[in-house]
Amino acid sequence: MIRIVVQNDMADQIRKPEGQLELVDHRGERIGVIRRPPTDDEVSFAKRRIGCKGPKFTINELIAKLESLSEVFRSPAGSLRTAVGSGQK
Repeated sequence: MIRIVVQNDMADQIRKPEGQLELVDHRGERIGVIRRPPTDDEVSFAKRRIGCKGPKFTINELIAKLESLSEVFRSPAGSLRTAVGSGQK
C-alpha cells in the first residue's frame, strides 16, 4: 500500500461526506476517483426503490440504452435539440 500525506486543508476537503473524490495531477489530469461508502439515507433510498412497482432494467439494458443515445448525439444531425424535437427516446 502507498501512503500519501496531505495538508490539513486538503484533509478537511477529503473528509466531507458527500459525493465522490476526484484526484488530479498538477495539469488537471485525472489520476483516480475515490467513491465513498453510501450514506444511511442512500441505502434507505435504494431499499425503497427495490420495492417499487416501476420498470426495472438490467445493467446491460441500461448500457445499451446509453450507447444508443450516444450514437444519436454523435451523428451529424444528432444534437440534443434534434433528438428531443424528433421524439426519440
